[in-house]
Amino acid sequence: EAIGMTHSIAREPNVGLIASKYGLDSPEGRGVMTTYIVGTLLGTIFIGLFAGLIGSTGILHPYALAMACGVGSGSMMAASSAALTTQFPDMAEQIVAYAGTSNVLSNADGIVMTVFIGLPMCNWLYEKLLPVLGRDRK
Repeated sequence: EAIGMTHSIAREPNVGLIASKYGLDSPEGRGVMTTYIVGTLLGTIFIGLFAGLIGSTGILHPYALAMACGVGSGSMMAASSAALTTQFPDMAEQIVAYAGTSNVLSNADGIVMTVFIGLPMCNWLYEKLLPVLGRDRK
């Protein structure tokens, strides 16, 4: 379960990868689905509020915030970009376009990083650290 929960931020492609590699009935599948569901429910609320808060400060340009909206899952992107388009209605089309483009690029880059770096490193660390930090350590 720890491997499923920690190998990525558990967006849709990562759920698919774990489902095809381990199956969703496996401990890894339960872990990735737990992270996905909690992230979808709580993360959507958090990122929507956070994007609105940061957008109201004027510290970052709305286009930069729109690109940041695309890092999470589709529901997170929708919530955060909706908060920004409400604050900046004159830039709504560009905000949605930047958020969507960022989401596509993040998904493509994220799955490559997960396949070649994240999942192998997580499995390796789990093997090395379980005897040291695990419940059944001696």
